[in-house]
Amino acid sequence: MMFRILPLAILLCLASSVFGQAPTDPDLLPYSTTKEVSFKRRTETNAEQLVKKLTRNKSGEQEKFDAIFSWVTTNISYDYNEFYLPTAPVPGSIQRILKTRRTICLGYANLMDTLCMLAGIKNVTVYGYARDEFFDVNDTIYMHNHAWSAVKLDGLWYVYDATWSKGKVEYELSPMAKWIMRWFEKHPEKLKKKKIRNRWRWKIKSICGEESGPTFYYKPRYFNRILRQRMARLPIRVKRIFKKGITKDFYLSEPRIFAMTHIPDNPIWNPGDTRNFRELETDSAWYYFNDSILKSQNRQGAECPDCDRYAELDRKQQWQDLNARSRTFNPHNHFITTLCEGQTGLINWQQARAEKDSLSQMQFLDSAMTSYSNAYSSLRQSKSDVKSATLMHKAKNKRKMALLLTENKGHGKFISKKIRLTINHTRDYNILLSQSKAYAHTYLKKASRIRRFKTNIKTDKLKPYPLQTLNAIQRELSKKEAQLDTLSRAIAAKKQAFDSLILGASLNIWQQVNYHDSISGPFSKSITWRRRLKDNYKKVIVDIRKTIPAYEARYSESLENTVYKPSAEAFTLFKHITLLIKAKTKLQNECLQYKRELLRAKVLSHEALSQYKEDIIKDAESDFCWIAGNYPKLTTAWLGLQQLKPKQSGVLDLIAIENDVERHRYYEINRAVQHGYREAVKSLAFQTRDAKLSLKEIPRYRKRLLKKK
Repeated sequence: MMFRILPLAILLCLASSVFGQAPTDPDLLPYSTTKEVSFKRRTETNAEQLVKKLTRNKSGEQEKFDAIFSWVTTNISYDYNEFYLPTAPVPGSIQRILKTRRTICLGYANLMDTLCMLAGIKNVTVYGYARDEFFDVNDTIYMHNHAWSAVKLDGLWYVYDATWSKGKVEYELSPMAKWIMRWFEKHPEKLKKKKIRNRWRWKIKSICGEESGPTFYYKPRYFNRILRQRMARLPIRVKRIFKKGITKDFYLSEPRIFAMTHIPDNPIWNPGDTRNFRELETDSAWYYFNDSILKSQNRQGAECPDCDRYAELDRKQQWQDLNARSRTFNPHNHFITTLCEGQTGLINWQQARAEKDSLSQMQFLDSAMTSYSNAYSSLRQSKSDVKSATLMHKAKNKRKMALLLTENKGHGKFISKKIRLTINHTRDYNILLSQSKAYAHTYLKKASRIRRFKTNIKTDKLKPYPLQTLNAIQRELSKKEAQLDTLSRAIAAKKQAFDSLILGASLNIWQQVNYHDSISGPFSKSITWRRRLKDNYKKVIVDIRKTIPAYEARYSESLENTVYKPSAEAFTLFKHITLLIKAKTKLQNECLQYKRELLRAKVLSHEALSQYKEDIIKDAESDFCWIAGNYPKLTTAWLGLQQLKPKQSGVLDLIAIENDVERHRYYEINRAVQHGYREAVKSLAFQTRDAKLSLKEIPRYRKRLLKKK
C-alpha cells in the first residue's frame, strides 16, 4: 500500500502518459524474443510451471536468472492505475500479476522473489527511495517511494531494478509541438536583399562623375515573417512518455552507480558502499548522472555477510531487522516503520490464531498488540511527515521560481539597456540623414551662388588703391589662405576617416542583425529543458545559466566596439566635419571678396579670379559628392539599427516565455504536490482505520479465548 501514497516526488509527475516504443537492448535479445519464452496462457499464469519452462536447459544460476528477468521485463507492464489507487492495500497476488500482466514496482519485486525462489535462487525485495527528475540534492527524504531487488548469483550479491529495466519515463514534446519545431527548422527567417537608391543619383552622375557602388540592406520577407509570427503563437506542450523497451541499465548494476538513483532503507542492500544516509542525500553525482555512466558500469557482484544473514532470517525477523536498520539509517522515514510494524503485527496475529497452545497464543497476541500500537504511532507521525514533505517541496518550488525570475529580471535590464542604446543611435543616424539632406542642398546652393558671383569687373576707370591699404588686403588674404589650406587638409583627413568609419559601422550593424543568436541561444536552450520540468537546481539548467553572463559580456563588448562606439564617433565626426566645412565656406567667401578687391586694385587678373571662383565651386561640389556618396551608407546603418531593435526585443520575448514556462512548471509541480498530499492523507486514514480495527479485534479475540477456558 505504501507504494501508492508515499512517493510525493513521483506523484509530481501527474501528466498524461503516452506509450512509445524504445529499442530493446541487443544483449537481452536472446531472452526476450526467442520462442522458448513464449508459452501457452495456462503455463504463464502458473508460477511453478512458468519457472520450469524458463529454466529448462539452463545450467547455472546466471542463465536461470537471465531467463526469468528477461521474461518479466518483456511480458509484465507497469500498472499506473494501481499506482494511483490509494485504497489498494498491496499489489495483487502473484497469480493475479501473471494473469493481468500488469503491476507496480513492489509487484515486480515480489514476482522476482517468487520466481527466483522457485528456481532455487536467493532474491530479496529492497525498499527505498528512487531519485527522479524532481529530487534535489540536500532534500530531506521523509518517505520511501520505490521497491527493487537484490539477488545472489554464484556466491555474490547484485542489485537490480526490474521496473526501470522495463522502460523509462521521459518528458518530450507532444506530436503537435514536434511538428511546430520542425516547421521552424524547415522555414527559418528569410531575408531579401534590397538595393538602396541614392536620392541624388542623377546629380551625382553629372556633378561627381561616376556613382559609388550599390549599397544594400536586408528586409524580412513578408509572408515568411507573418507565418512565423502566427506559428509562434501556437502552444508548445510537453507530455510524460513511457518508452517501452528492455534495457540493461539497471540490470545487475554496480552498487555505487546504482546508489546515484536508488537509496535503500536498509543500508546493507548497497553492497560495498558505506556512506551514511546524509551523504547519499547530498551526493551531487546525481546531477551528473547520464546514460553513458550506466552503459560503462562495471557489473561485478560483492560478498555481503549481512545480506546472507538477512536472507537466512524468517519473514518476521526480516521485517524486524529492516525496521531496526532503517530507523538508524534514516530516522526521518516513519513510513517504513509503519510498514515493518504492521507486517510484524500481521504475522504475529496469524501465528496466534494458528497456535494451539494458549500461553503461546497470548504471547503472540501481546506481540501483535505491541506491533500494531507502534504502527499506529508511526502512522500519526507519518501524517506530520507528509505535511513536512509537502511544505518542503512547495517552499523549494517557490525558491526555484523566484530564483529564475530574479535572474531574468537582471538579464531583462541588460537587454533593455542595449535596446535603449540602439534606439538612441538609431535616432542619431536619423538626425544624420536629415542633416545630410539639408547639407547636400546647402552645398549645391553654395555652388550655385558662387556661380552667380560677378568677376567681369571693369577696372579702367577705377583709381589705384593706396599702397598701405593694398598691403593690408594682401596680408589678410595670405592669412586667410593659410587658414583655409590648413582647414582643407583637416577636412580631407576627417572625411577619409568618416568614410572608413561609416562603411565599417554599416557592415558591422548588419552582421549583428544577421548573427544575433549568440545572446538568444542560452535562453532558447533553457526553455527547451525547462519545458521538460527541469529547474534552476538541475545540473543541465545550471550549466546553461552559467554561460549567460559570458554571452552577455561578449555581446556587450561586440556591440560596443563594432556598433555603438563607431556610431557615436561617426555622429561626432560628422558634426565636426560640417562645422569645419561651414568655417571653410566663410573663409572662402572672405578670400573671394579680398581677391575681388585686388582685382579692383588692378593687382589680380580676371582669369585668376575666375579660376579661384571655379575652385570654390568644385570644392562645394566635392562636399556635396561626399555627402551624397555617404548617404546610402548612413541609410544602411540606420535601417540596420532599426532591424537590430526587434532582434534585441526578441531576447526579451524569450525571457518572458521562459518566465511563463517556469510559472507553468511551478503551478504543475505545486498542483501535483498538493494532489500527493491529499492522496497520502487519504491512504493514511485507511491505514489508521485498519490499525484501529486490529487494535480492537485483538482484545476481543483474547476475551473469547479466556471465556473458552
